[in-house]
Amino acid sequence: MQIPVSLFGVAVALGLGACASQQSSPESAPEQAAARQEQPLASDASEATYHAMLGEIALQREMYDTAVNEFRRAAELSSDPDLIERATSLAFAYERYDDARVCARRWLLVEPDNYSAHRFLALIELRADDVDAALPHLRMVREAYGTHGAEPDLGLLALLLQEQNHAAATAAMQKLVKEQDSAEGRYAIAALALQSGQLKLAQSSSRRALEMRPEWDAAGMLLARTLIASGEIEEGISQGALVAAATDDPAVQLDYGGMLAGLGRYDEALLQFEAVRAEGSRENDAVRALALVSMQVRDFDTARKYFGWLVTTGYYDEGYYYLGRIARQQKVYDDALVYYRSVEPSEYFLSAQIEIADIFLQRDDIEGGRQHLQQLARAFPDYAVSALAAEADLLAESGDSDAALALYSQGIAEHAEASELRYGHAFLLERLGRSDEAVSELRAIVADYPDDPIALNALGYTLADNNRNLREAQKLIERALKLDPTNAAILDSMGWVLFRRGREEEAIRYLRRARVLSRDPEIAAHLSEVLLATGARAEAREIYESARREYPDSDVFEAVAAQFDS
Repeated sequence: MQIPVSLFGVAVALGLGACASQQSSPESAPEQAAARQEQPLASDASEATYHAMLGEIALQREMYDTAVNEFRRAAELSSDPDLIERATSLAFAYERYDDARVCARRWLLVEPDNYSAHRFLALIELRADDVDAALPHLRMVREAYGTHGAEPDLGLLALLLQEQNHAAATAAMQKLVKEQDSAEGRYAIAALALQSGQLKLAQSSSRRALEMRPEWDAAGMLLARTLIASGEIEEGISQGALVAAATDDPAVQLDYGGMLAGLGRYDEALLQFEAVRAEGSRENDAVRALALVSMQVRDFDTARKYFGWLVTTGYYDEGYYYLGRIARQQKVYDDALVYYRSVEPSEYFLSAQIEIADIFLQRDDIEGGRQHLQQLARAFPDYAVSALAAEADLLAESGDSDAALALYSQGIAEHAEASELRYGHAFLLERLGRSDEAVSELRAIVADYPDDPIALNALGYTLADNNRNLREAQKLIERALKLDPTNAAILDSMGWVLFRRGREEEAIRYLRRARVLSRDPEIAAHLSEVLLATGARAEAREIYESARREYPDSDVFEAVAAQFDS
């Protein structure tokens, strides 16, 4: 075929190229694709280059489906492993797994022992819930880790922890360990089982790993975490303390301190972090932990001292950001602005800019806050959607709900794929008492993203919180929990819908587990309310008062507070 030599010619051909590639897509001609895989490795380099060029232009134009189609066609025609890798990774990134599978198989025809091709195929089959099909590729990946000097099972664990299908990843690791047992393999099963919510398996596997390697700190701490996640909190803390006391590894001791802080045992956590700081080898990390916990318990003077110290040692953006938060909580707004404006582009930058806008709001300068966010969007286009959502929230907080809704609608029209704006719009409708419209918006998101646990949970919780369609709400939350079994927000939603359905004892089990995983004040409020309903008034008040001390400015406690006052 004739290859267009001008950019104009290639751009014109893009439309035709898309049509041609769609005709040979796996949906329209699976037999063609299968037959091509059996062909010899003949390569039409010029035609492959042509389709890759069309794919690159499609990417630039954000025509992602066309780009995947073109790169797949290029991969089928090429013997260039770099081009085929590009096609495979692109199809995988855009969740076109059938196309990714075809490309990865072609890759293995070109390079039969390529570790990355096997890695892609392993993940593709796990996402299709086909554990047996993934196993031969996982074996190759594990062997590659060993060849390159890494511990094979722990290398494989690092890969599988990133997999979306947690249950399939766990099942695959179990099968591999049956073939070749090891302490590292048992540890990997435990870590994956904990991620997939299989707590009994996590506990038994971590115990077995520790039996096989009694001095292994990581296995001891994993056992502690599985015990805590299972609700055996005191036993888990004792296990963690045992490991921390027996080791001279400051990373493990910091991990134990973080475990205590996560459970709200702040005094014990502070002592642990102080001990690590005194030892000296991880001083910055210990001081950072001390600063964060001091801030959590509202010891602002101590927190300010530690964050100031961090700034002097190079933790500039984090230190300035938290110094700004302390000043803002103490309503010293001029100081807060100085600190926030000192935060350079980093993981703290966007939050700092939103906090600056909120300070404008606190000073009754809504237009100043809006202008700040609009300037942020112009200067940093990657933050444009988040800045728009923050501006809409600013309008809502100022009492101008109509303007906020209009801004959300405008943003959704301009950024159709921005789920952040769609969620914000729905949640604002819910806060305004327009629950029918909120539910409709969330249903539309679920229709677009049926396997997104965040979308499923948002719709399920909104239905439950409004005491409507409770059977449907529970099914939605169950689906979300299957996809993300250790998500505290989803566990909280499950507890809440069970409570709404009159199943208080079951609800408490989910809410307790959510409370272990997160100190979110809403979880504490829900747990307190459900405990009150069962007559456990003393425990309900203890949880309620503890959460109020941690989050004195939160407004989520109103319902339960009224019940205590009645």
